[in-house]
Formats: sequence, structure tokens, C-alpha cells
Amino acid sequence: MAEFATCVGTVPVRKDADGKWELLMVKTPRMGWSFPMAEIEKDAKGAKQTAKKCTVSSVGATGKLGPKLGKWRFPAPRNQDVRFWVMYVDGELGEDDKRYDPPAKGQRGWFKVGQAKNRIMKIKDAECLEEHCDLLTKVREHLSALDSADDVAEDDASDVDDTEPIVGMVKFRECAGCVPVRKNAQSGKWEVLMVQSTGDDAIWVFPKGGVEPGEPAKVTALRETREEAGAIGKCGPKLGVWRFPQTRQQIKFFLLYVDDVFEATDSRWKERKKRQRMWLTFRAAKKLIKSVPKPDRRPELCDVLKAAAKPLKQIDAENRVPEEDTADDNADDDNVIEIDHDINDNNDDSDASA
Repeated sequence: MAEFATCVGTVPVRKDADGKWELLMVKTPRMGWSFPMAEIEKDAKGAKQTAKKCTVSSVGATGKLGPKLGKWRFPAPRNQDVRFWVMYVDGELGEDDKRYDPPAKGQRGWFKVGQAKNRIMKIKDAECLEEHCDLLTKVREHLSALDSADDVAEDDASDVDDTEPIVGMVKFRECAGCVPVRKNAQSGKWEVLMVQSTGDDAIWVFPKGGVEPGEPAKVTALRETREEAGAIGKCGPKLGVWRFPQTRQQIKFFLLYVDDVFEATDSRWKERKKRQRMWLTFRAAKKLIKSVPKPDRRPELCDVLKAAAKPLKQIDAENRVPEEDTADDNADDDNVIEIDHDINDNNDDSDASA
């Protein structure tokens, strides 16, 4: 089992001239915008002292600590357990103060809660994104409670509690997407629609996106397919749930029987200027997926493709028309496929027309 370093950090806060809460953040080339944190050294006097010290050095802020917000686990490659406290800032050090020793090329800045969230969503380490979003939610709840009580919380008496549950240990970002398919009128073979990754135009993927709070996964999948691929149709069966421990994502994929694709000028296809789309036979799609060099190859896409082929073969065998699937989005969600493998030859014969 991997060992996790014991770290601490703060979310420095203050009220501006209008009585609105602001958060102090630090920007580094590696992480982007986040909050001060540091590993507890062996000779440190305590977790709280380390938290205060790292806040002074990284963002040049002093103040008193409020309640502990919780403990978050940041997985590999960071391997850190981080306890965060609120800090009520009562002073800031000047740029020339020797106690202010920010990371190389680091910056600091005050932001409203909404502005802070926008910066957190750009964190470069994907595995840290969800934990920071959880942390920000805790901060927002605490500040709202302070405003309701018209008071400032005092420092609690506790220090490190090793029995405290880890907030971010098993939380995965919920995503949903579609595998859009149609039958080629001339060949009679099933085709699949893929889109370019915005991060690398040499990589082709299936449309997907994050599930909004309270939103059914099917709604997310259909919306993302419309926006990313410019395709609409009837939602078929759920193909499965794929979990990615390294990026802390869990993706539900559905089959989509495409009824229409938007023209390149149609504004409903929102990402028409960001990515290309392409119809492929299942065999060609599999070949394209496997053509990407490691480590950028996406082996789970072959698994998704194979899962999509099964209901299509059944439709062909029964010579019936595809119908919309009305099953519960959450049915069989316990059957999760964890992705930790490379592509292998066991995924052969995904061609649904075979």
C-alpha cells in the first residue's frame, strides 16, 4: 500500500470593504491556483504551527486559525493526506519581507468564492481537482454559517486527529457520455461517431462530460454528445461504468442511436470550432484507438467499443428497429470497471457488423 505524507494547509479568508468574503490563493507553475499547504516536518511543534508557517511563507498572510475543515487525500503522484483549517487573516507581509518566501514564480491573489472556484477548475493535476472542489464547498458552508450567526469562529482546541475520516478518499467525479452509432445506408454496417480530443487532436474519443448536481446521467450524456459531436437521437442501453483512479473520474457510457447530425454552421453544435468529428466502422475505430502511442493511448475506449457492439449484434440478429432505453440510469452501478490496464488482444472482433 502506498504511503501518504502527512500535510497541513489553510484557506486564508477576510472580508472586503463591502463585507464580502475573499479567499487568498497561491499560484504555482505546477499546480495553478490553490491554497497554502506543506508537509509536517519531523521537528515541527505541531500541525497548526506548520499550517500557520506555510501560510506566512507561501502567501505572506498572518492571522488566527478557525475550525479544521477536514482531511483530504491527494492520490499519486502526490500521495498526500492534507488537513485544512480556515485562517482569519489579520495582516499581510510586504514583498520585501524575508518571512514571505513564495514558491519559484509563485503569485498570490485575493478572490471572491466564485472567482476562486473558476481558478480551481483549471488546476493542472486532475487528481487534485475534485478534492479542491470539496474543500471549497466546506469553506463556503462555513462562511455562510458565520454570516448567519454574525460572528467569527474562534480557534478550536484540537490539533491533529488521526482518526478523522478522509473526505476525498473514495470520491470520484461523475461523468457521462455516449457512443453514437448509425447504420450506413449503402453498406448496411454499423458506424460509430468519434470526436477529436481538445487536448491532442491526434486522439479520438467519445463525447462525455461532468454530471451536474441533481442531473440524471442520461441527460448529461445526451447534452455532451449534442455539444461536442453535434449529434442527437434516441438513448439506448447503458454500456457500463468505467472508473479511473488516477484522475478520480467515473464515467457512465450509453449507446446513442443517431437520428440527426448538425451541419458545421449549426450553433447547437457548440464545439464545432474546437474539434472535428468522424464516422468510422467499428473495426476502423478500434484501429484508430490502438494507433495512439503509449502513454497517451486510451485502452478503455476499446472496452467501451466492444460493449457498444453487443446490443447492435442483437438488434441485427432479431432484425428489429433500435428503441429508446428507459431503464434506470443507476441500475447495475455496482458493476464498475476499474481502468488500470493496457490494450491487449482480448478486445478483438469489436466489429458489430461481423
